[in-house]
Amino acid sequence: MSRNMIIGIEWGRRSIAYERLWDIADVLRVDLRDLFTPPPYATATEPQRKGRVKSSTGVRRSAGPDAK
Repeated sequence: MSRNMIIGIEWGRRSIAYERLWDIADVLRVDLRDLFTPPPYATATEPQRKGRVKSSTGVRRSAGPDAK
């Protein structure tokens, strides 16, 4: 499988043949059920990039989700 295919599957943009799930679980050395069990910690559904962004006024401001 290509990297783009795996990313597409992770993001729910691509589907996968049912039989390939066993291959993935085997390579990861996990039980098949582990692929469907959410992690015990909270994860973000959207990637977040933090840093500094230069605004149109030339003043640098935070690029976080609360930035305006």
